[in-house]
Amino acid sequence: MPDLSAKSLFQELELPTPWIPTQLEKELKPIGQWVLGTSNPDTNVYDIKAFVEKVIDPDGEDFLFVGHEGHGTQSYFLHYYLRLGSLRILLQAPYGGVYDDPEECQEQIAKYFDQIERLAAAQIAEPVVIVQSPVIGSRWGTIGEDNEIHWTSDDEALKTVADSYSSGPNSMISV
Repeated sequence: MPDLSAKSLFQELELPTPWIPTQLEKELKPIGQWVLGTSNPDTNVYDIKAFVEKVIDPDGEDFLFVGHEGHGTQSYFLHYYLRLGSLRILLQAPYGGVYDDPEECQEQIAKYFDQIERLAAAQIAEPVVIVQSPVIGSRWGTIGEDNEIHWTSDDEALKTVADSYSSGPNSMISV
């Protein structure tokens, strides 16, 4: 597999480089043609449902998977899956499908990356899970003491949570 860094991957994809946590950056290795990860996943990154389970797992470790993967003519997505302490983000954004407008997709992905950076800068105490995906539906939720996620459906889940935590250190989203 060729030497691949996050910067070179996103340059090749003509996208801005997303926030890469310093503590995970050294662990990031190529695991596919256009995919980097801190470990080998049990599945491909297109299978976002499997990663929802990984971020919920109370014994799970921090991880990051970023890349571009898909199938067919229209089912290609940019993936950014992060578990870092209380912050759990699963972003699956359209990019590279035959019918996608590349400029619109790049603009939307840049907005998502900005929202991720704002969340990274926030002080998030309780575990929050954000799923931004047109494939399985976008939603966000907190993990309760019963280890269940209390979901709120939201087409702009990433923006909603980023806006909530960006409004101040004591801001909390309510379920």
